[in-house]
Amino acid sequence: MQPIAIVNDLMIQLNINGRGRPGFNGSYILNVSNNGTTIQNAIAKLKLSENIDSISTFPSAIISNDTMSWIFNNVEPNEQKTVEIYFHYKEPPVNNIGDTLFSTATISPILNDTFLQIMYQF
Repeated sequence: MQPIAIVNDLMIQLNINGRGRPGFNGSYILNVSNNGTTIQNAIAKLKLSENIDSISTFPSAIISNDTMSWIFNNVEPNEQKTVEIYFHYKEPPVNNIGDTLFSTATISPILNDTFLQIMYQF
């Protein structure tokens, strides 16, 4: 069986585990999926809110300034890669209950991506 067409479609999702509380630890799950019909190389990037301190990631991240990156080579069609990110919410007065924090996840390459969605923000 062969695919009908060549479709390049990488997708990234950033999901938070639970609710954040100032002064406590939290975690994200970052999923990278190849929803296309071709094998893809993907670079996932995450910029945490400035009100969050990174603790660790699995797999380990490449860190440059305020951005964490992961390189995934030869991601097969319908394959998903998962990254666990652990962090600490800064204490008040930096963070307070009810504050909204924004972390941004992006994926590349997006050139020739069939179903392009820019990014997720949490």
